[in-house]
Amino acid sequence: MKTDMSGFEESVKRHVYANSMDVSLCPIISLALYLLVFPANANEKLFPGASQYDRFRKRLAFILEAHGEEVRLMGIDPGSIGVHSIRKGGATFACSGSTAAPPLASLCNRAGWTMGKAKDVYIRYEAAADRYVGRVVAGLDVLCAEFAGSPPYIAEHSSIDLSSMIANVFAAEIPLAWMGMARFALASVVYYRKELAGCFGQGSAVATWGWFVRGVAELVAPCVKRSFAWDSDNEIEPTGIPPHVIAFADQRKILAELRATAAEHLEEMRRLEHAVVAGIVAELDSRHVGGGELTLARIQTLLEPIQKKIQLLHSELQTQNTSDPRTRHGVELGGTHTSRTDGATTGTWTLLFWGHKH
Repeated sequence: MKTDMSGFEESVKRHVYANSMDVSLCPIISLALYLLVFPANANEKLFPGASQYDRFRKRLAFILEAHGEEVRLMGIDPGSIGVHSIRKGGATFACSGSTAAPPLASLCNRAGWTMGKAKDVYIRYEAAADRYVGRVVAGLDVLCAEFAGSPPYIAEHSSIDLSSMIANVFAAEIPLAWMGMARFALASVVYYRKELAGCFGQGSAVATWGWFVRGVAELVAPCVKRSFAWDSDNEIEPTGIPPHVIAFADQRKILAELRATAAEHLEEMRRLEHAVVAGIVAELDSRHVGGGELTLARIQTLLEPIQKKIQLLHSELQTQNTSDPRTRHGVELGGTHTSRTDGATTGTWTLLFWGHKH
């Protein structure tokens, strides 16, 4: 805050949140990268020197000049951007960036702006609203359930030696007052190590820093996790969540439960399906329907006597036609009927097996 740059006003805490939806906007990632490149000294300030404001202003002007063409393509004059643009832009985004903006009073209290004599007396700072402002100015989307997400953090009861890991990664003796922040910084750079290496390139100071080479990330990674308000194993209590996002989170929780229930029901339906099919097959088999009796082999067995009778008749006809001088080549040359010893008429069989009479 402009009126309390040293942070000595402990009764008014400004809550800072990670942006795990957009790593490029995440203040925790930015601080972790700063510590990776510029190791901290326990006897110095986080940002050493006596002219931090001027140094930041000059670096900002240098960056704007280097990328002036890109800024102009956005329709913005690089010369119109200054140090105060960050405060103006953050306040504008928090108040007017969505239709679910935090209370204006909470924003004024966070920024240290007066609201008038009476309002300053009666509308005091409170942590709940400041936490909401902290999430909004971090760039989180207030209109989605992921707004209630936690930053990457190191799970409780981890077996790793956090103090040595932090010192190994940041190559510095982190002051005791910074250890809470350093835990989240370590978790963030480990959780997003692949994205960071891709953003900065293989030859950058971040990608070539020792902790990538020494394999610290692989040791810490299994202990790093993220959670959301609807998770049952959430180790970090979500704060700064407005009611509508809580409703989003409840919907996500209900959806997750419905999916789990649907999966159980689907598995039960599959088991029931197999049981029903097996029961139907057993019942059909017991009634000799399409099961063990009425099969192709069974049908062939039933038709065998009929086939034999037809073959016998065919053979007798061939014998009769061969011995009869009135037929040649299986065709009856004259007459209508051929008598058989049993007195039956064979004219019909002649038509059936040897074609029409001529």
